[in-house]
Amino acid sequence: MIIPNTPTIRPAFYWRLQAYILIFLLVAATSCHQPATSLQNGSSSVEVTVLDASGQSGCQFVLHPASGPDLLPVSFLEEPVSFYPEGVYRISYAPDSLSVYACTAEALPVRILSCTPVRTGPPEGTGGIKPPRRHCVQTSDPYNTPWLTQIMEQLDPDLVTKYQMGTTIVYGFESAKGHYLFDCRGDLVCQNEPDEAICETPFALREPFVILVRNH
Repeated sequence: MIIPNTPTIRPAFYWRLQAYILIFLLVAATSCHQPATSLQNGSSSVEVTVLDASGQSGCQFVLHPASGPDLLPVSFLEEPVSFYPEGVYRISYAPDSLSVYACTAEALPVRILSCTPVRTGPPEGTGGIKPPRRHCVQTSDPYNTPWLTQIMEQLDPDLVTKYQMGTTIVYGFESAKGHYLFDCRGDLVCQNEPDEAICETPFALREPFVILVRNH
């Protein structure tokens, strides 16, 4: 009777094989348990304090986390949030490189995905000082004011027009990205898509004065 010759596995090879299998299982388990924030298109959740940035051109507030860069809220998933100066909020956000904004502060532009108030008032003993109102700019040169220059760089407009709206001045920018109206303090009044007429405003636009025309 012929007995088949069955190959045997050497002990060293056996333990090496077991080690490879264990490493593979550990890598697979780690890759399947990423933090939730990393799975939501790069969104992050953090607690922030609202800081007054009105001393910088075109700015009102920036959001200051415990670590990392300051955040500049330029868009919102739902309704815009009226942040309380010196208040504390828990927010989730994602970087926003597409929205047009006037603030020139050194902060990361972000889209606010969610916002939960933690403390909507000033810390005790601060007196709750309200930030000063930003200066109204009236100019015929969109490059002589930092926040106007920033909008020019973002939109690369074909036409810039200054209007009278009620008792204030607004600036209209027409570009391939759309039609935008900013008030004289750098706040966005309204915007429309490129193929739509100029956006609606609380008051009629009067006395149009073209301050820049480009032929791209």
